[in-house]
Amino acid sequence: LSSDEFSTSEFVGFLDADTLFVTPVTSASVFDDAGRPRIRGRVGAAANSFWWEASDSTQKLLGFPEVARCMSYFPVVVRNEHLR
Repeated sequence: LSSDEFSTSEFVGFLDADTLFVTPVTSASVFDDAGRPRIRGRVGAAANSFWWEASDSTQKLLGFPEVARCMSYFPVVVRNEHLR
């Protein structure tokens, strides 16, 4: 991730190459009223064995349980400074 080398904006967004936007991407759809990025994800029990295994792997790697799954919810918006 080298967006900090190409952008001076406060926030940057990332998405998969096959992401399809079905509504306009506006400030209101990406940021809340306080100017913070919105977080879209799922919490709760995994839907099937694949996601149970993914959650277990995350816990083994990080040492604590996964609290949310957000990979499918693009764009992921982060502060540019966090990528330095």
